[in-house]
Amino acid sequence: MFRLTKSIDITLMTVGFIGAIAMGTAGTFCSFITGDMFSSFETTNAAFERAKSNMYSYIYLGIGAGLMAFVMFSTWMISGQRQIVECRKQYFRSILRQ
Repeated sequence: MFRLTKSIDITLMTVGFIGAIAMGTAGTFCSFITGDMFSSFETTNAAFERAKSNMYSYIYLGIGAGLMAFVMFSTWMISGQRQIVECRKQYFRSILRQ
């Protein structure tokens, strides 16, 4: 499976794996923010401030998850394309040797 990979490909796959883990944890953090939002239902002015804080947390979480998704997909696609090119090169060399 990793016969045609080079060190840069393994690095790209590792970065993509870390990006996938970071993107997957966004759902857990979303649950924490939602729990904090539900516990902040009050009739005071402090509830509005906590809701505003939760809104900003959701925005930052969405931006972070979007960036991590981009990192994950782009690094895996680049690594896959590099391995396909190497496979085609070796296939072409083997045809020329016959």
